[in-house]
Amino acid sequence: MHSKNISAIEELIQLEERLLSITYVTPFKKAELARYFRLKGDYYIHTKRVEEGINFYLEAAKRYGKVDLIARESECLKFIMDLYTNNKEMIDVSTIEKLGNNLDYKVNTSE
Repeated sequence: MHSKNISAIEELIQLEERLLSITYVTPFKKAELARYFRLKGDYYIHTKRVEEGINFYLEAAKRYGKVDLIARESECLKFIMDLYTNNKEMIDVSTIEKLGNNLDYKVNTSE
């Protein structure tokens, strides 16, 4: 991540309250909001706040799943698993439980 990108992301995070106050109706707009959470996760991982980053990847995955962008949802979940595999000592067990709950939700709603 370049420092230019980091400052742009920080500016965007400052506008989050406004972003979240908008009602998103179309699948495209909902996917773009999911992308925002993915980028926010990238930012937190890059700034060494792994737990927060994982939480935003989970949020992105959930939102991608709601608009049937399964490949993007899977990318977020795979990234979390890769982070966990490489940083077990840095990641709290409750975060992995959230991942499990997310996967349980997916299985139960697809039946």
